Amino acid sequence: MKKVTALLCAFGFLMLLAGGACADKIISNHNEYGGKTEEEIYTPKDRQYKLGIWKIVEYYDKYGKIAEIESYYTDDHAALDGVNKREQYYKNEAFEKSELIKAEFYYTDAYAKREGIYKSEIKYKNDKKAKAEFYYTDEYAKKKMIAKMEVTYGPFEQPLKQEYYDKSGKLITTGKWSKDEWK
Repeated sequence: MKKVTALLCAFGFLMLLAGGACADKIISNHNEYGGKTEEEIYTPKDRQYKLGIWKIVEYYDKYGKIAEIESYYTDDHAALDGVNKREQYYKNEAFEKSELIKAEFYYTDAYAKREGIYKSEIKYKNDKKAKAEFYYTDEYAKKKMIAKMEVTYGPFEQPLKQEYYDKSGKLITTGKWSKDEWK
């Protein structure tokens, strides 16, 4: 029995050295949702890492349903679209699957400096995009007088309305989507 246990331990250690599995661990048994929090860290040999994700943190509620997911992206992936972190929030009701209600995207400093956006949020209703909010850096807001943009979507996720706000939250201007362009 001791030999079998030793062989299994040695095999597991070799698999870990080979990079064939991510490092999974529970980082909390009682999070703000009443459940556990798990962290997965990926290595360059893992499929998720090759897709651009180096770490995922999953927050579960007291019933074991997913409540929040944080995804951290590799530098190579972040260089493509500027996103270095994504947070997804879920609503859970009894006897129903978890429903995505909001996704937040955090951008790299280089992207924020180049494009003026440091964060965006997409809000969902019935698994469809309902509203997107884009938050501009202070430097961009001073230059363009715009601190936030909101886009409202229709039932088929088509853009309907765009609104721009200043730093105080005052509405500056709006636009409506018509025939593939903003008016």
